[in-house]
Amino acid sequence: MLRTPKTMKIMKKRKDKTIQQTSKLIAFPARFPALFPASLPPRGSLTVEAAFALPLVLLFLTVFLRFSQVTIFQMRLQKALEEAVSQTAMTTGAAGVNTEIEAEWQVLLTREMALFFLQDASLVDGEKNGLDFSPSRLDQGTQRLELSVRYQISFPTGLLGTYRMEFSQTGARRLWTGSEGTSWKVEAPEEEEEQETVYITPSGTAYHFFRDCTYIKPTVRRVSIATVSSLRNQSGGSYYPCQHCRDTAVGAQVYITDYGDRYHYTLGCGHITHDITAISLSEVGERHACSKCKAKKAREAAH
Repeated sequence: MLRTPKTMKIMKKRKDKTIQQTSKLIAFPARFPALFPASLPPRGSLTVEAAFALPLVLLFLTVFLRFSQVTIFQMRLQKALEEAVSQTAMTTGAAGVNTEIEAEWQVLLTREMALFFLQDASLVDGEKNGLDFSPSRLDQGTQRLELSVRYQISFPTGLLGTYRMEFSQTGARRLWTGSEGTSWKVEAPEEEEEQETVYITPSGTAYHFFRDCTYIKPTVRRVSIATVSSLRNQSGGSYYPCQHCRDTAVGAQVYITDYGDRYHYTLGCGHITHDITAISLSEVGERHACSKCKAKKAREAAH
């Protein structure tokens, strides 16, 4: 293209127009600061923020899920405690619990029932072995059974390690001893009043007029294993090792009853006491009356 004065003039006008338009574009953001902020975040800052936020979100979700699992487990555990103490309260009998050994035995049985009802304790540190029932007690005065348990549950927190929380729960009932409240007394039909209730055991050959008869609900005593060979029961007989619990021998203490002929290594041995069933007198079959119960009944009739 030839550079004549005329073409040079045209080119200069175009150049000035281009510079003017460029200046307007540069000045446009200043006229609208909301659309064009003065300082924009540096490139890559959003990636850094996401790298910090994502682990926190995941940690929150993990902890929230763990708390949900803990809540469900606590509901199941509480139900197991309540069912266990209710069963013990209903089956203890009118005699109640009168000795320390009986109280320990009832607490032990109730604990085993609670573990049976609970079934799964995988959420607890140590699973079922991590359940500490040592605070449990049975008050002989008020006949109130409290089955208390303590345990720990771990909360994983990623790089922060593992956080452990301790929990405790209690199920409580007063033992049913057969006493009737005036507002809850129910009159039995006349035909049922004539039926006398007696008590039997699965392998026993006698029936008993009293549920607290020492033959079916013996008094348990704790003695030293070193002296048990010199002790005698109420019939004058010696004590021999229980064939069912001797393999679990631990410590220097054993348990005996006044009318039994065995000593037991654990209070939880099922052969210390018996399963007692209440039936009517007409259902005893060939069983004979217990001599102790007959004598006690005769004394009561005399008075």
